[in-house]
Amino acid sequence: MKKFLLSSLVFSTMLSADSFETFLQKAVQNSPYLKSSSLETEVAKQESNKLLRYENPSLGLDYSQFNPDAGSDDDGYSVNISQPIRLWGV
Repeated sequence: MKKFLLSSLVFSTMLSADSFETFLQKAVQNSPYLKSSSLETEVAKQESNKLLRYENPSLGLDYSQFNPDAGSDDDGYSVNISQPIRLWGV
């Protein structure tokens, strides 16, 4: 009788058991530690992508006036734009 109850109990637990893949998927979805570590890896990826971006270009506009003692006024304009670039080997 004990063997029958024990075997039926083991058999019924085996029927209701999930596969390891199902168990692993549920564990990954419900684990706060794994969720936080996946968020940390995503943040690290975004930080590394941000370091590889080009910097914003800078725009400059200059105006100068030169008034020599012995002549007419001279005005000068200058516009410059610069964009830092990365070299292939760096």
